[in-house]
Amino acid sequence: MVEKATFPESASNSEQARYLYYYGRIKAIQLEYTEALDYLVKSLRKAPSSAIGFRQTVEKLRVTVELLLGNIPERQLFLQQANKEALAPYFELTKGIHIVSFICMSFTCIFA
Repeated sequence: MVEKATFPESASNSEQARYLYYYGRIKAIQLEYTEALDYLVKSLRKAPSSAIGFRQTVEKLRVTVELLLGNIPERQLFLQQANKEALAPYFELTKGIHIVSFICMSFTCIFA
């Protein structure tokens, strides 16, 4: 249904950012993580820097999608002042996944 709809070119950047976010969210629900990540990154680029809450919401979904793709988000994202508190649980999850990934790689090397 979304693919049949056309988004007006005259929309403001914040409207485009919101559209891209929801489109990325839909793609994530449809398990199309690579496309979802592309739309979420585009949404962050279009979003005004003053929309801190919106940017944090997009970042949360982006981190989730990146982890589902098997990527580990950069540590710098979690240490930014605007994101530090909002993304703290995601940072802990990312650290846990990183540790487990490291342990699994170590055991693979030991038992291989």
